[in-house]
Amino acid sequence: MIEEGMVITNWDGYLYDTVELERGHYGILMTSEYRGERMKAFLPYELPPTTDGDHWRKWMGWARGNCFLPNGVKLGVVSFFRGHPGLRTLEGYDLEWERTETLMREEEILKWFFGS
Repeated sequence: MIEEGMVITNWDGYLYDTVELERGHYGILMTSEYRGERMKAFLPYELPPTTDGDHWRKWMGWARGNCFLPNGVKLGVVSFFRGHPGLRTLEGYDLEWERTETLMREEEILKWFFGS
C-alpha cells in the first residue's frame, strides 16, 4: 500500500517524501523528509484513521493523527514525542506498540465492566 518514494500528505496539507520504510511485527516505521528535515512516524497495521478530525492529539503516550497517500487513502499514524528514548528504532516502536495494545485491551475491558 505504501512504498518508498511516495509523496505523503500530512494532516495540515504539507507534502513529505517517503525515504525509508521498515516493516516490523506491529507496523511500518516510515522515515519521511520535509524541507531537508527527516522525521519518523509509525503506521500500525491495525490502527484505523481518526474520525474526529485530522489534527495530532495525545493518545496513550503517542501523538496520533492521519496521513494521506497519493490516491487519497487516509491512514492512521502515530509518533513518539521528541524526547522519547524509542524514537529512532523500529524495535522501539514495536515494543511501545505492544504496550499500547495491552492498554487498549484493558481500556475496553474497563468500559465493558463499568458500562461507559
